[in-house]
Amino acid sequence: MDLSGLASTKIQPPRARSARIARPALDGALRDALQCKRLVLLVAPAGFGKTSALAGQIAALPKGTALAWVSLDEDDDPARLFSALTAALEPFDLPWRSAPAALAGQLIDEEGGVTRSTVAELINALAASEAPHGVIVFDDLHRVQSPEVHALLDVLLERLPPQWTVVISTRIAPRLALSRWRAADELAEFTQEALRFTAEEAQALVELEQSPQLNARLSELMERTQGWPAGLRLCFAALRGRAGSAPLAAGNGRPAAVDRSLFDYLASEVIDEMPIGLHDFLVRSAVLPVLTAANTAAVTGDARAVQRLDEIERRGLFVTALDADERTLVLHDLFRDALEDRLRRRFPDELPRLLQRAAAVETDPLRRVALWLRAGDWAAAEAALAEIADELLLEGQGTEVSRLVAQFPAGWRARSARLLRFDAIAVCMRWRWSEMAVLMESAVEAARQRGDVDELHLSQALLVAAWNANDEVERAQALADELSAQALTPEAELLVLDAQCTLLHDRGEYATLCERFAQVLQLLEDHGSLLNWWECSPPTSWAGLPGMAPLLERYGREALRRIGERELPVRATLHGLQAASLVWAGRIDEAEASARQAEADARWLARASEIAVALNIIRTYVGALRGDADAVRRRLDELFMHETEHASPSRLRFWRAHVARIAVRVLDLLGADAAALRHWQTWHPAHEGAGPGPLAAREAAAEGRWAEAADAFAALLPDAARLDLLGQGIELQLRGAHALLRAGRAAQAGTPLAEALQRVADTGSAGHALMAGPAVLGALAAQDWGAALDASQRQVLAALAARSAALRGVPAAPALGGAAVAAMSGAQVAAAAVAVSAATAAGSSSAPDPAALLLSGREREVLERIAAGDSNKLIARLLDISPHTVKRHVANILDKLGLQSRGQAAAWLRDHP
Repeated sequence: MDLSGLASTKIQPPRARSARIARPALDGALRDALQCKRLVLLVAPAGFGKTSALAGQIAALPKGTALAWVSLDEDDDPARLFSALTAALEPFDLPWRSAPAALAGQLIDEEGGVTRSTVAELINALAASEAPHGVIVFDDLHRVQSPEVHALLDVLLERLPPQWTVVISTRIAPRLALSRWRAADELAEFTQEALRFTAEEAQALVELEQSPQLNARLSELMERTQGWPAGLRLCFAALRGRAGSAPLAAGNGRPAAVDRSLFDYLASEVIDEMPIGLHDFLVRSAVLPVLTAANTAAVTGDARAVQRLDEIERRGLFVTALDADERTLVLHDLFRDALEDRLRRRFPDELPRLLQRAAAVETDPLRRVALWLRAGDWAAAEAALAEIADELLLEGQGTEVSRLVAQFPAGWRARSARLLRFDAIAVCMRWRWSEMAVLMESAVEAARQRGDVDELHLSQALLVAAWNANDEVERAQALADELSAQALTPEAELLVLDAQCTLLHDRGEYATLCERFAQVLQLLEDHGSLLNWWECSPPTSWAGLPGMAPLLERYGREALRRIGERELPVRATLHGLQAASLVWAGRIDEAEASARQAEADARWLARASEIAVALNIIRTYVGALRGDADAVRRRLDELFMHETEHASPSRLRFWRAHVARIAVRVLDLLGADAAALRHWQTWHPAHEGAGPGPLAAREAAAEGRWAEAADAFAALLPDAARLDLLGQGIELQLRGAHALLRAGRAAQAGTPLAEALQRVADTGSAGHALMAGPAVLGALAAQDWGAALDASQRQVLAALAARSAALRGVPAAPALGGAAVAAMSGAQVAAAAVAVSAATAAGSSSAPDPAALLLSGREREVLERIAAGDSNKLIARLLDISPHTVKRHVANILDKLGLQSRGQAAAWLRDHP
């Protein structure tokens, strides 16, 4: 199902009329302009043949010219226009570097301005096109209400590659920077003076009609219509239906104005002269956006729909035939208005029923909602929106959901908990928590008034999340407790449990959080929709909590499996979440692979800025584990400056404290001196988890003051669980054991060491232990602990030490012996095996092999097909993959090879067989 709001007829160019008369002056000027001007502008009132003139010229464009035709509608916004344009460009295989569907949602920034970086992606794709020349037509720009669309067109025109021409057809002068292009002689303008018929052209039109009557009255008709093409054609049609030469309009004999009133009069004359069957068919069909045999038959109930469409074309009525596989006609706006006026007068009671029939057969889901709304069937419109709301939200089209909800009457919206809930989720996607809370409070009241218990529980569950996000923690907790005591649907139970997870995290109850999130995950796997998986997505920071990494890895794996190849914005976030989970599970190579995948997804899905910080944090930890001090310090500086420009003072303090927590840990891992640790502690509030206690212990250890370090760590160890916000509880236990050992207190060191190793085995948190570093882990592994550690704990410790050393480029320790493994529990075997296998895999190098950045086997196959001249569609068919996947492979190929176009890629392959 296509949820972009795009009907296929929107991007189908009109078919040139077979009986169109030659207009040498107009055709020649228009033909030349399409070849050499940046902008071609047709501005004239309705009925001056703008679309007809363009249709005649696009049919004669030189071979190889790329043509993208977009018919604009009243509710088009930048995203819908962009989606239509990229769909129209699809046959020309532009080398997109980001997914067009993702770019559409990024066009407008928070202040309502056009995001130039997003438009640049379109410009770059157009510039790298293989077409020698391209023409982009925006037809009926006057219909568009959105000022942002005009801003988008201004940016497009400003940066348009030289081999492309933009054509705009409109009834009124567009709000564009036209003077700039006039001064540069890059604008060709065609007004009504250029478009009106000359006497010679009118004579040629009469000759096509082969009517002596029309020929005799041509001068009168030219005077009356002033060469207005629509007026002339209607006069001809009206006279064909008359037996004599009676006047065409009543009045005082003065020439009628070239305006709507003349058209309305003449259209009435034409419509009234039709056979009654054709008349009623056309009048009833006027509710349809386009006319086909199937949809007109369904709406009108006329079994002769095919013959009726034949008659419409034969009579030369005001329709445009689209260049489609199925005969598809579009009524001229003026003619449609005349027919709809006749419909309201002749069949006033039928209009709602006709609109309902039109909605029932409409294949485009957003048009279907619009038709139900126009019919005034609010319940059916809401049901139609409910069918597509999840998909729209998942695709990041929350603004579209809010726009559709706003089209319902205010009274209906206020009484519909479901519509309010859709709108609340949409505003949540834009981080507008207070607005979400207001909407959810209204949704709760609406559900209560209707007595809809299931909807009430869903709305209350989301209200818990909204209140918590607005720091109304007590209200959120009270409502969550109330809901927990009731019988809930699986979806409501899921959302309540998820809200409770956030409340538990904020209270520091991390062990209970793991248990509760495990319940969330089970419910998701058993009952969750894809939107539920998105609604319950955990923050990346939770991966640092002991015991959470395996759960989050499972969450990411299962969510990605359900997404499949779909290009949803959440893909990059899920890969980033997996990368963080794998770091704390100690599987560093896999974490780096997931981070690279997240980065590639983010780039392709135009979400790079959203995930850049999370990936930078992950790579900071990985760099420290691998001993890359320079890269770590560079990343810390980047993170520290991230919020500098736009953050409020409170947000800035919070962010810098967060970065400081990371910095103290990674610099300690790298063996930094006490001064470096103290520098970062300046931004590190004591009450946020790692205050003077941990710092004092770390400083003392860094300076070799082992007795002081041992005392400081010993004081911290009873409170290790509280320090697990970033998973540093296990690390501090290991560092404490090491300090006690170095201070000559080995007997006391065994207890925290055993506890840390047991937690690693039980929770799969090898990454937390690796943060202690090779010096600490190596010293602990070399000590004879006697009865303080059992055999399995010694094996886990040895594996951790080997893994930590391997990450720094030291050869890994040998694998575990069979007897030792036999004595270990299943969880302990898993933890140790992960550490050892990861160490073996990582022992060869401290950085990814550059060869890993070369083309994959599938990418090589795609490249070979590009070089063979195959289109994306043909490649998809040959390799049994989707066209979207082909585009993604093309982007990867160009990125990896540093190229810009498919032609360059083909040339590269010839040089690298």
